[in-house]
Amino acid sequence: MTAHQVRDAADLLARQFIADGFVTIENAVPSEVAQACTELLWAEIGKDRDDEATWTQPVHWSVTWHRSLFAGDVYLCHPFLAHAAQPHHGRRPRFMAQPPLYPATPLRLTRDDGDYSPVEQAIS
Repeated sequence: MTAHQVRDAADLLARQFIADGFVTIENAVPSEVAQACTELLWAEIGKDRDDEATWTQPVHWSVTWHRSLFAGDVYLCHPFLAHAAQPHHGRRPRFMAQPPLYPATPLRLTRDDGDYSPVEQAIS
């Protein structure tokens, strides 16, 4: 991919983020890494992936493992996106991480130069 194509793709993601409040980056993580993380998480939470009776909560918070990946896809969401845990209706549980992603600089919703970041544009 050329530098121009990378810039165009990044611009498209930024526009989608501003419009929708989130973007999906498919296959951001290699499937082997996602699978390894899944194995670590199953071991940590002490549940049996093959026994639905052990899946007693819609959410299980992990205090020692701060990264989990689902099939290699990453969703970047703006800080005010409302969401909640849902009951699981499938046959295979899913893991989701919600690590905090802090801005590189403080958010400024008023700028004289109008040079707002995608996050500032999405929440203003």
